[in-house]
Amino acid sequence: MRPEKDNNLLIVERVSELTIKENGYVPNQSALSLVRTRSDMIGIVVADKMGSKYVMEDPYFSRLFTFLEREIRLRGKYMLLILGQSGDEILTQAARTSGCIVPR
Repeated sequence: MRPEKDNNLLIVERVSELTIKENGYVPNQSALSLVRTRSDMIGIVVADKMGSKYVMEDPYFSRLFTFLEREIRLRGKYMLLILGQSGDEILTQAARTSGCIVPR
């Protein structure tokens, strides 16, 4: 490559970075996972036999979800809460993630 071409590419990259920063752009994780082979989402699977209302009101799960969300975010990942009543529902959602945690 010619030096002028290298400089032009650097200028374009720098302007793009500044534009993204100035506008507060935050990438859509679902859209990114379609383009990339990984999703950066960690699924938390809860077999929801009683309905999501009861799971979310349970103090154990509330504390667990809060802790997991914090730890997952610290690692640059995102949490996907999977409340499923059937194995098929759970597998469909889990397929969108990089991995899953299944609390007992």
